[in-house]
Amino acid sequence: MKYFIFSVLIFSLILGIPSFAQNPPKPLTPIITDISGDGGNNLILKWKHFETVPGILYEIYRSENGKDFELLSPLQLKTMTPVWETEKRNDVSNWGFYVIPQKSEDTRIINIQIVKPTPDNLDSFVSLGAEKIVRVEFEVPPAKKLAEIPNQFANGTFYQIIPDDEIAHRPQPSASTAGLFKPFGISLPVDGKVGLEVSAKNSEFEFVDKGKRIASAEGEIPALLAKYGKKIISIVTEKTRYTVKYDDFAFPDRKTEPEKKYTYKLRLYQVKKPIKKVYGESDTISIIPKNEVPFAPTKTVALLDTVSNNVVLHFAYDPSVAGLKSYFDDSIFVIYKTKIGDTLCENGTKINTINSSWKFFTIDKIELDDVFYVEVFDKSGLSAKTSLIEHTIAEFKEPPIPPNLRTVDYENDEGKKIAVRWNPPTLAVGYNIDDVIPNTKVEDISDKNLYLVHTEKGDTVMQITDTTSIPDGAQKISTLSYSIPGNQKVLKIEYNMIVNPDDDVLYPKFSLDEINKVDIDVTGEIKFDDIEDKKYTLEGWMISKTGGKLENPEARVEMTIDATYINNVPIDIPPYTYFIYRGTDAKDFSTFKFVGTVGADSREFVDGFTELPKKVLPEGEFYYFVQVLGPDGSVKTSDIMGPIAPKGNLFNWNKVAVFLATLILVIAALFFFYHAKKGKKFYIRPIAGVVHIDEALGRATEMGRPIIYVTGLGVISELATLASITILGRVAQKCAEYQNKLILPCYDPIVMIVAQETVKNAYSDEGRPDLYREENIYYIAAQQFAYAAAVSGLMIREKSAANFFIGKFFAESLILAETGASTGAIQVAGTDDMTQLPFFITACDYTIIGEELYAASAYLSDDPMQKGSLKAQDFLKLLEMIVIIGGTVAATTGLWWIVHWFQVLGE
Repeated sequence: MKYFIFSVLIFSLILGIPSFAQNPPKPLTPIITDISGDGGNNLILKWKHFETVPGILYEIYRSENGKDFELLSPLQLKTMTPVWETEKRNDVSNWGFYVIPQKSEDTRIINIQIVKPTPDNLDSFVSLGAEKIVRVEFEVPPAKKLAEIPNQFANGTFYQIIPDDEIAHRPQPSASTAGLFKPFGISLPVDGKVGLEVSAKNSEFEFVDKGKRIASAEGEIPALLAKYGKKIISIVTEKTRYTVKYDDFAFPDRKTEPEKKYTYKLRLYQVKKPIKKVYGESDTISIIPKNEVPFAPTKTVALLDTVSNNVVLHFAYDPSVAGLKSYFDDSIFVIYKTKIGDTLCENGTKINTINSSWKFFTIDKIELDDVFYVEVFDKSGLSAKTSLIEHTIAEFKEPPIPPNLRTVDYENDEGKKIAVRWNPPTLAVGYNIDDVIPNTKVEDISDKNLYLVHTEKGDTVMQITDTTSIPDGAQKISTLSYSIPGNQKVLKIEYNMIVNPDDDVLYPKFSLDEINKVDIDVTGEIKFDDIEDKKYTLEGWMISKTGGKLENPEARVEMTIDATYINNVPIDIPPYTYFIYRGTDAKDFSTFKFVGTVGADSREFVDGFTELPKKVLPEGEFYYFVQVLGPDGSVKTSDIMGPIAPKGNLFNWNKVAVFLATLILVIAALFFFYHAKKGKKFYIRPIAGVVHIDEALGRATEMGRPIIYVTGLGVISELATLASITILGRVAQKCAEYQNKLILPCYDPIVMIVAQETVKNAYSDEGRPDLYREENIYYIAAQQFAYAAAVSGLMIREKSAANFFIGKFFAESLILAETGASTGAIQVAGTDDMTQLPFFITACDYTIIGEELYAASAYLSDDPMQKGSLKAQDFLKLLEMIVIIGGTVAATTGLWWIVHWFQVLGE
């Protein structure tokens, strides 16, 4: 009986049955929020996971009847390796800090206050429940240590501060603009940024002067906490461990219905395996989502252009709810015009009805005393209104509608996309002159009493002699550093090709005083090295697919570059933004939805209908228009374009090169198949490793010792393994003819079965099925080095005369080859893995290299299909060599557009 019990216990441990495992603590019950303005269709579950709670996975469950729960989603946890810290800084028992636990709204989590009493008031704090802090932890302790004292969850973020006075007084690196120093008589031979060494701010000195402590993050400067502090996971007293570090989790349930009761619970797994499942469950919590009235865009702004008397409404929500906009079920905006006395927003004149996704709306020709309000309706018909929206005066510079604005069916997309495109193709260029090896000069300016002051508008430099009037946050500048140009200046051209596919543009070309360069990969950057100190003329243009230059003025650039000093000229992009809308009825604005935005550095917007499921194609006809937003808030709306319907393509023209290559290969293969079947003998170059297979087998016959054949570590679906099986058939035929013993240790069981059938058929074909021994082809192990050790031992024990290593190999290749070489066996190896070939070439007698492995099957076979396929591949390689040579000549002569004929685009 005792042996039975012992066996059951051992079996339980092996299988992972949680006989003795204890469930982790119950997860905290989530807090559920019903999102207002969403039609009752969304709930958000939120909860805290404290670092000292073991777990690897959360699962969220929902029930509609309070009993039958369904899994909604798993959430993976970031696990930490337990560490018991014994550093000096962990022990704070002599620091004199105490923790005072306090109640919070959530009874499962307490609030704590960190104090440092004086001897006079210590008793008062103790009477309030204060506990002396003896230890702080920055890592999660092991489970055994966690179990020694109770673990309490607490709110707050705390740091252990050990300030370093030397670091605080050490000058700190900063940067500013060279031009700020000119008013103080400092002339610099550079533009742009210069390096500074500045003192710490007063706030940092005050922070350091407080000494070492345990501090709450509230009210402290985050940068100083990161510099001098270390975040605490747990605060430990003699009675309790207060865990204060946690992760906030949130899960949105977006499939709820209003007025229907839902019950939720969390499951926290400590272990989750097929047999062993250890978890704890939270308490359940229920909620009934409501369909409340929608939120109105109460922060909408009306900007009046006094020249045209047009008003642009910029729709915006209160910041407290703006982040939840994606959950709202609002459907339409109804815009009204009224007078200032209509405070209840009841007597307005309806202007228009638009979709609630719109960002802007323009109202033409208003009167100066007109005001507006917006009523929003959700999908159920509930509504809400804004208060009166009064206009503010704005000086508009109306943005331009891009020329040749149009909609096109996106090419080669299977009918999934529509593109909105416009012109002209534009080449925007900037440049940067830098020094590869600059000389740095440092000036001591501490006697000039200059201070770096940070303001909302940017940095400024002030000269202050009266130390009592130094602004808060000012930093005294002690040194100023800048680069003096050396002898290796570099000109870096930065460009942006603003085009769309209709422009047929390939790449840009630049000429710097007749030094020509192209960027065929369109990286956005071209370098001219070792330029001289002088002024240059830079010309740039864009090359089309036919090799010509685009002639429109925007596609060409000519500018003067002054390389006599270090300077930077950024790319100039117009400050416009394009908002694209899609609708189904050109006469009904409420059907038009906002679908996306692009900047002025684009000439195309691709509408991928992302609101549809991936496998659902858009149906019907669509209309589009574009709103252009200027930097001053002005908006210009284009005419409506359409209708247009997305269509599929019978042929992907981006892959013409692939089609032509496939067509040539098929024609070549059919040609050689035909002649091979007619009996034509194709010459195949002898492969040394294959030719000497017979030599290896003959030697084994003479010595009367076995042959070991290894197919490698590949599975049956890999080409190298399939080629190895083909060669195995030839080796097995010779073994049957010479009556050799063939041993085949296998790494993969499927390969073993195929190898057994291959060898069996080979012996039968030679008329010697009686010599076939299935037990000589067997499975060893699917572990790399266990397999290598077993095969090495087999070679030594059997004293094999010939070893074949043909197939897919990895790091075990040298172990096998060296072991075989030490036994004196003749060895033939073959693999397509280039990283293992050097080992086989060194340790084996003959090696089948790379593609020779695939050609070997055709070489050994009389099958005309294999020989024809091999010759077709050789023919295609010849064509590839011709194309490579031609492409090299074209690239050398600057005809890069020819190279792009062979480019494969798209997915």
